Amino acid sequence: MGEQPTATDLGEGVWRLAYPTPETMNGAASEGVLRPLVEASRAGPLVIIAVLPPEVRLVPPGLVSFWLTHFTRGGIHLAAAAVVSRSLAVKVALSGFGSAMSLSQRPVQFGTFPSFEEALAWAHTKRPR
Repeated sequence: MGEQPTATDLGEGVWRLAYPTPETMNGAASEGVLRPLVEASRAGPLVIIAVLPPEVRLVPPGLVSFWLTHFTRGGIHLAAAAVVSRSLAVKVALSGFGSAMSLSQRPVQFGTFPSFEEALAWAHTKRPR
């Protein structure tokens, strides 16, 4: 089966979503992380830190639509999201994602960061619990 994305509870509504390789950045591979995020959302909104592989230079369109669907209609209540990546394409995709969330009447704060530590510090200022 190979490597798969993982979701890790960091406490107080903050979660780490890690994609180990660019090949795992798709909806099918992401299905396995939905259950814990949906269950955690029952206690309140989440702040998710998505950690992408450093070699990522583009975001597959299917991944954007997958997460947009689950954040707007799939039971995951998102308060804020940080993405760890230095890729300009990732920043552009995140900007579009934020606009789509706003149009869906679910505005969310987003940020991109060069390191997990910086994203985590930002996430703690946004944590909902």
